[in-house]
Amino acid sequence: MSIAVRAERMTLAEVRETFLPALRKAAGTW
Repeated sequence: MSIAVRAERMTLAEVRETFLPALRKAAGTW
């Protein structure tokens, strides 16, 4: 179970790291 939780946390962290910069770039273009 702990492994699954860690995987979910890692995926969320990766999504944030990849999604936030994209929003910043979009904000820069807009």
